[in-house]
Amino acid sequence: MKTVYLHGQSIRLTKEIGAGQEAVVYDMGNGNVAKIYRQSNDPYYTQSPEEQQAAHVRISMHQKKLTMFPRGLESNIISPRELLTDKQGLVVGYTMPFITGAETLLTYGDIHYRESMNISNNEIRDIFVNLHKTLKSLHNHGIVIGDFNDLNTLIKNQQVYMIDTDSYQFGSFMSTMYTEKFVDPLICDIITKGKESFWTMTKNHNPLGDWYAFSALLFKTLLFVDPYGGIYKPKDSTKRIKQQLRAHHRINVFNPEVVYPKHAYPYNVLTDDMIHYFKNLFDKDNRGEFPIKLLEDMHWQRCPVCGLEYATSHCPICTVGVKIFAPVAVSGNVQMHEIFHTDGVILFVTLENNKLMYLYHQDNGYKRENSEIVMKGELDRGLHFAINDTTTIFGKSNTMLTHFADGKINKTFVDCVGNKSIFDANNQNMFWIENGTIYKGNPLGLEYSPSQIGQGVADQTLLWVGNTLGFGMYKAGNILQGFVFEMTSKVINDRVVLPFIKGQITDAKCFISDAIIWLMIATKDQSQYINHCIVIDRQGNVLAHIDNSIDNYSWLNHIKGKSAFANYLFCPTDEGILRISFNSSGKLESKLFVDTEQYVNEQSKLIVSTHGIYVVKRNKIILLAIK
Repeated sequence: MKTVYLHGQSIRLTKEIGAGQEAVVYDMGNGNVAKIYRQSNDPYYTQSPEEQQAAHVRISMHQKKLTMFPRGLESNIISPRELLTDKQGLVVGYTMPFITGAETLLTYGDIHYRESMNISNNEIRDIFVNLHKTLKSLHNHGIVIGDFNDLNTLIKNQQVYMIDTDSYQFGSFMSTMYTEKFVDPLICDIITKGKESFWTMTKNHNPLGDWYAFSALLFKTLLFVDPYGGIYKPKDSTKRIKQQLRAHHRINVFNPEVVYPKHAYPYNVLTDDMIHYFKNLFDKDNRGEFPIKLLEDMHWQRCPVCGLEYATSHCPICTVGVKIFAPVAVSGNVQMHEIFHTDGVILFVTLENNKLMYLYHQDNGYKRENSEIVMKGELDRGLHFAINDTTTIFGKSNTMLTHFADGKINKTFVDCVGNKSIFDANNQNMFWIENGTIYKGNPLGLEYSPSQIGQGVADQTLLWVGNTLGFGMYKAGNILQGFVFEMTSKVINDRVVLPFIKGQITDAKCFISDAIIWLMIATKDQSQYINHCIVIDRQGNVLAHIDNSIDNYSWLNHIKGKSAFANYLFCPTDEGILRISFNSSGKLESKLFVDTEQYVNEQSKLIVSTHGIYVVKRNKIILLAIK
């Protein structure tokens, strides 16, 4: 709970809805939120005197900066509305409108989300046309975004909303924050501290840097790869460098020695003019306002053969010959069977009692694996799903709709974290959270009172279940609190002490076997995006914690699509399916199934069964049997 003052009147802020490096955001109700800055003595900064000093400087600057913030901006620029103070009158934050139902631009660069929601690059084009207008408007008001990234840009109904505007640069107020993936290399350099050399921002942000970030964001969102993504593998091993330093040397995806990610759209799906623009930008350091005509003249279509989107006159993949998988194929020690194919999109897949169950959308209806229509209607991007045997569960915002096989429908109120309705299910039962209380369905049916098995924090608690084991977590201040439970448990074990995770949590996934819980957390910490893996046993003991901030674990490039089985986690990579585990001493062990390479990429979705490994694609499911 936090107490602040608005026009001298005290306000108690109790409902935290987000937190990051610099501030915590609270829901104030009535369509408003409060952004409250972390003070220099915040426990979040305990281990970092540098961050404590930065917080002190930031708050001192905002005493003037927020009072002088430019007025008359477009309504989609979410700027400070009213200032909030402490009891002594010191500015500690501000209010702003609450944009509900929006997704970050980061989400629109996620191929899983885009494919399941049928979002085409034509829609991305229209979004960036709107973003272009917004950026020009900001520059016309003398404002530079500075730290322009895919988390401070929100999308709702193709309209863009700009948040974290208090960090914008105007007048004498310089912006010092940046994001490595999108910052202009021309304002960065390599500096040395002691024995360590690292790449950092050394010059002030400027309007041309904003246009560079705009272009990098467009590139990533169209092609699902950063300009400096992929893996640099020079033939001369002495030329190898850290991933962080590639932008300094302009070693981007156009470099022939960069291995391009398999899941990403090849850049030759772009028009020649667009490719020429990007090469001049990233290779030759040409700068300037992005030419809007390149966007307006870009029209995408989907290839009926390979499913790829392209903006050229014809599919560049099928023109040179595309490899079409037969319903049955053998490669080395792997046999592939096509299990299912749809002209629509696959929305949800799970394994219950070793039986594959799934939900897909086709012909204006939501259908199960037996082809029966569960619900009619167009594809709704706001829905979330779960399956409990023959029962199908739909969630949107604070509503969970349970569709039974006999046609009956039950409506239940549930908590919502971000845009996600909080519930899950397996073949035995359904679990959900309402006002922070964790419920397990009554075996007699939803018309009977459910069991209360624990307490979390309202609209802050996440929940996942496997076949025999469940896991959840919530934030309590700066602490991540975890809990485990078994399907037969009457109460949760909420004594799971999770490691301290720095930065803004942008996503979380959990993969659960009968023995091990693999918790994956994606964060943005200062200038970097960092993914974490926390391994927990069924008693709630943390066995291991690693992240990809130092060591470049390819299986941690993304947190989705993995599958837990026994003591192992199976991960899709561009080299094939990788099986990882931790031995008794906490050391990471791995085995790569090289013969699976042609069937998967690092963005594939895996489900491991005793029959083999299912690979779920946009519109089909295949089964890989490894001999």
